[in-house]
Amino acid sequence: MSKVLIVLYMLEDIEYKMQVINKNLKATHDRKKIYADLNREFREFQVGEHVYFPIKPNKSSLRIGSCAKLALWYCGHFEILEMIGLVAYRLSMPPKVKFQDVFHVSLLKIYVKDVDRDTDWFVL
Repeated sequence: MSKVLIVLYMLEDIEYKMQVINKNLKATHDRKKIYADLNREFREFQVGEHVYFPIKPNKSSLRIGSCAKLALWYCGHFEILEMIGLVAYRLSMPPKVKFQDVFHVSLLKIYVKDVDRDTDWFVL
């Protein structure tokens, strides 16, 4: 056998192994996606709606004022100014806040105004 034939045989073997590896990786990816989608929910907000977003009190430099009972975990309500892509939203923040105003949809909680009791609620 010549060296050319040996190299061609090795290349065919490598291509076959790469196809097998790619097939196995796709199967693993699909299986993980099925399990991840079980816990995933679709959320979408409209421009003009109001939302809360979570804060971490020990790590946050957020000084927006009183958030009533939600002060330890959620702050808001902030209006959605625009939708950026499929999963990011720009919020209207006070000018004194010095952090980003774009948040992923998974971080936002819907703001619901209870007109009967004049209280605020958020939906998980």
